Amino acid sequence: MLVLTQLEDASALRLAARIRASGTPCQIVTAEALSFAKRRTHTVSSRGTYTVIELTDGTVIEDASVSGVLNRCWRPPDLAWRHASTSERAYASAELQAFMVSWLSSLDVPVRNRPVGDSLAGPAPTPMVAALAATQAGLHVHDAVGIDSATRPTHDPAAATAAALSGRGIRRQVVLLDGAPFGADLNDATRLAVSAIVGRLGAQEAIVGVDFVVDRGTWWFVGMTPVPELPATTEFADAVIRVLDAAVTTGGVRR
Repeated sequence: MLVLTQLEDASALRLAARIRASGTPCQIVTAEALSFAKRRTHTVSSRGTYTVIELTDGTVIEDASVSGVLNRCWRPPDLAWRHASTSERAYASAELQAFMVSWLSSLDVPVRNRPVGDSLAGPAPTPMVAALAATQAGLHVHDAVGIDSATRPTHDPAAATAAALSGRGIRRQVVLLDGAPFGADLNDATRLAVSAIVGRLGAQEAIVGVDFVVDRGTWWFVGMTPVPELPATTEFADAVIRVLDAAVTTGGVRR
């Protein structure tokens, strides 16, 4: 299993550690390591696709050696270009974004999350679209949600709305893996509504977080993110293993 993540993504690193502790082969590859890769080859032809990535430490990632992918990269691996001119940096970032999108989209193994549109990290609807889906699913949606429909969700997509609700309740996040909720005690109606959102937003095969502000017993929907804080539980780690490594392979990532 391959875990792609940003270096500062502590919850992904904790999850990878739990997966390793279970005995499942798990390789962590950060966006920073991908940025400084010695070699990146991605071939697309009528016969299919083939990708080889060689990192500076000698790790070689090939399509055949990957049994499943947990993708937590919310920005392209362009750190190596941080001192380039603005135009060169923008060009390199766009090329690396395209590389990641094509590679993760072409893998014939379970991937959570595959890139969607201009979101490298997976399903990331605009606030307006997310608010509409939440309303249709029967959740309480605050008037502030969806006002800035041009804003794309980020690593903390509900921050603006939570600020608008400051002083009114507490922030809660429900993490869903393929529609199954983790990380919060929900009543039956809210549980069904939260699960319904992923279907409406095309996130049936994804790990997403649905954010709420809970005020006097009412759960107010405030946003959805493809990079939630992952639950630090064995239950969630086992669920990820079942989804991404159902057919356990012997290879892992070759060194």
